[in-house]
Amino acid sequence: MKIETRSAAILFTTLCIGVVVGVLAQGALQNARQRPRPLRADGSPPPAGFAAHMEEVLQLRVEQQATVRPILKATADANQRVIDAAHRQLRGSLDSMGVMLAPLLDEAQRTRLADVATALPDPFRGGSSQGGPPRYEGAGGPPRGGPPRGGPPRDGPMGDRRPPPPR
Repeated sequence: MKIETRSAAILFTTLCIGVVVGVLAQGALQNARQRPRPLRADGSPPPAGFAAHMEEVLQLRVEQQATVRPILKATADANQRVIDAAHRQLRGSLDSMGVMLAPLLDEAQRTRLADVATALPDPFRGGSSQGGPPRYEGAGGPPRGGPPRGGPPRDGPMGDRRPPPPR
């Protein structure tokens, strides 16, 4: 067998093995994400995000759980309201910048600006029914089994569905 043929066969085999491993790993990750989280000993679902993290840090005793959990939940809710408001303000600021810049930019620059806006993380693109970011209980992104991050590309100067303003 020629060296070129042998090299091509080794390269192709390596590619096939990589594809198979990738498909298997993706399937395992999807399966793990869709698996329901186990319930606590008292039958209630485990908290997600900030509250769960704080419970792990504090390692609450059984007699503390009933009084501490509501405080952690209230703090997580207050933190989420602050984050939601900040995301709305950032989105508005970025949209305003896009509208103000659009008449000053050529088509290629507007396209690059829209591409950058599309590449921004989820909180800047929205995703909930209220038009803001998806709501999670606390920091750290969606809980296991939560909605996937990312979304479809958007149109417009700052990644929203509105068309760019006329020149």
